[in-house]
Amino acid sequence: MLYQLLYFSGFLLFTLRLSAIDAAISYAAYQTPDQAYVELALRVSGAGITFQPVNDTLLRAQADILLHFYRDGKVERTDHFRISSPESPVPLDFIALQRYVLPAGNYDLVLELSDAADNDNRKRYRAGMEIRFQRDSLAQSDISLLADMYAHAGKGLLIRNGIHMEPLPDRYYGPDGERLYFYHEIYGSDRFIGQDFVVTYAIESLQNGERTRIMERHKRQSPEKVISLYGQMDIRELPSGLYQLAVEVRDPQKNLLSRSFTFFQRSNPELWRQEGWLARFDPDLTFVGRIPEDSLAYSLRALNPVLPPSDMESVNWLLKQKDIRSQRAYLFAYWAARAGDRAPVDYQQYMEIARAVDQQFNSGFRYGFETDRGYVYLKYGRPTEIEARENEPSAPPYEVWTYDHLPATRQNNVRFIFYNPSLAPGDYRLLHSTARGELQQPQWQRILYRNAPNQTGSDDFLEGTEVIDNFHRSSRRIFGEGGQ
Repeated sequence: MLYQLLYFSGFLLFTLRLSAIDAAISYAAYQTPDQAYVELALRVSGAGITFQPVNDTLLRAQADILLHFYRDGKVERTDHFRISSPESPVPLDFIALQRYVLPAGNYDLVLELSDAADNDNRKRYRAGMEIRFQRDSLAQSDISLLADMYAHAGKGLLIRNGIHMEPLPDRYYGPDGERLYFYHEIYGSDRFIGQDFVVTYAIESLQNGERTRIMERHKRQSPEKVISLYGQMDIRELPSGLYQLAVEVRDPQKNLLSRSFTFFQRSNPELWRQEGWLARFDPDLTFVGRIPEDSLAYSLRALNPVLPPSDMESVNWLLKQKDIRSQRAYLFAYWAARAGDRAPVDYQQYMEIARAVDQQFNSGFRYGFETDRGYVYLKYGRPTEIEARENEPSAPPYEVWTYDHLPATRQNNVRFIFYNPSLAPGDYRLLHSTARGELQQPQWQRILYRNAPNQTGSDDFLEGTEVIDNFHRSSRRIFGEGGQ
C-alpha cells in the first residue's frame, strides 16, 4: 500500500523553540482517467520550529521543503517550496498539501524539512514508494485519513467538490477524537461492475497478527467512472489500540472484488468512564478478566508512579468505591492506551517489576512501590549506580542514586538522595534530587547533618545550604561537587 507515514526529529538547537524540528508526513496515490498523481500531506509541529514576531501580539513560523522523486536512479521530479503557519499569539501546528503528477513506477522520495529562521534546524528523510495507474481493471485509491471534514463553498487545495478536508498525517486519533473521517476513490466500476454494488467501510483491530472486525457500515453504490467517497465512523467507544480502516468493493451478492486499507492509532484512556461502553464491556474477553479480584487493588496501586496526574484522582476513587467491574475496566483502558495489542504482555512485565520492587523496598507500613525509593524505581527504572552509607557519623543512613541519563526529563547525570531519619527498617525518604519535577531542597546537606549543628558553616539554617567538609562526610562527594 502506498499510503505511508514519515516522522522527522532532531536535536534542540534554538532556545526560542521547545524542541527540534518535528513533522508527520503522509502520501497517498490517486488517478484520473489519463494519469496518476500522488498527494503529500504535511503537519509541522509548532513546538519544533522558530516562531518570530509579526507585530506586538502575533507570531509566525515558516518551513522550507525540498523534495526529489527518484526513479531508476534519476530525478523524475523536484520541488522546493515554503509553508507558513497562521499568525497566532502562541506557537501552533500547521499543515500543507501538495499534489504531483507522476508516471506509474517505483520511486525513492527524498525530502528535506528545514526551519526558515534557523538553517541548522533541519532533517532529511528517504523512503520508497510505488505509483500505480490501472485502466484495465477495477481499482481503488489509497485512503486519506482526515482530522475534520465539512462543507465549504470556497476554493483551495484542501477543498474537493465543495468539501473541506483537513489531513491527518500522523494517523492518530487522540482522547478528544469522536469521529474518524476519510476520503477515498473507486475507479472503473462503470466498466468492470456495470450494476449497483456494495461498498463496505470497516474498522479492524490488530492483535498478535490477527485481524478482528470491530465495526462496519455498508453503502449501496451506483457504478461510475470515478466515485468519490467521503466517509465517517463514530469512534467514541473504540478502545485504545492499533487498527486498520478498510474500504471494500463487493458485488450485489457481497462477494469481495477489491479492497484498500490503511492503519491508524487510537488513544481512548477515558473510555472506562463512558456508561455505554462500560455496560457492554466484558472483562472475561480480555486479559483483565484473568486478574484475581484480590489482586485488582494491588495492580491499581502499583500504577501510581507512572500515572498521568489527571488519572490519580480516578484511581483513588476506584480504590475507595471497590467496584470490581470499574477497576477491571480502568486497567484494560489504561494498558490498551499504553501498549495497544501488547497490553497483556506489558501488564505482566510491569507487574513482575512492581512485585520485585515491593519486596525489595517494603517498609512494613506500605507496599514497596509506595515508598519513595520504590516510586522512583518504577517511574525512572533501575539506577545506573547506588551508593549507600549506613554508619556515617552525624548522619542517618542514606543512599545516593545516580542515573547517567533520564529520558523522561532529558537530563544527564541525575541524582536522588534518600535518607532514613527515623531509623526504622526500610523507611527511606526522598531528601533531594536534581531531576526536573522532583523534590529539590537546597538545604539538603543541613537536613542530613542536622545532628552536627556546629559544622554547618552558617547560623542561618534557611539561607545556608552546605556543611563544613569533613573526612567522614561522603554525601557531598557522592552527590557531586556543590551538592546541587
